Amino acid sequence: MRLVVKILAISLIAGMAFLTGALTAGMRGWIQPLTWVTIEHRTGQMISDLQLHHGTAGQSGTVGLKHLVDGASATLTLFIAGEGSYSLEVTLDDGTVLKGGSGYVESGNRTHELITKEGIKPSSDWPL
Repeated sequence: MRLVVKILAISLIAGMAFLTGALTAGMRGWIQPLTWVTIEHRTGQMISDLQLHHGTAGQSGTVGLKHLVDGASATLTLFIAGEGSYSLEVTLDDGTVLKGGSGYVESGNRTHELITKEGIKPSSDWPL
């Protein structure tokens, strides 16, 4: 009888510990399949429209941003289930359209894109 009570007590404690950990991870966003893309803007003029197109696991979507002033930055959050991709399309005030972006991302990645008059450069291409 004591062995059964011990097993039940240990099972109850383990279950409560698991539940507490799962709730904490969920509330803090640790288990969310999110990816963050930070946009650094250095074109010398305002961005009138920015569209970030992304796809993952057969799903696709677009995140938009309007009126980003020169010298500013913005971080966009994407839902990425495992692996995915994204591309940027930026329209400047003078009508110039720039296209680019890193392409491949995974859940939990944080990427950076530098937007200049010459184009869109991923952080891996930035000078140190």
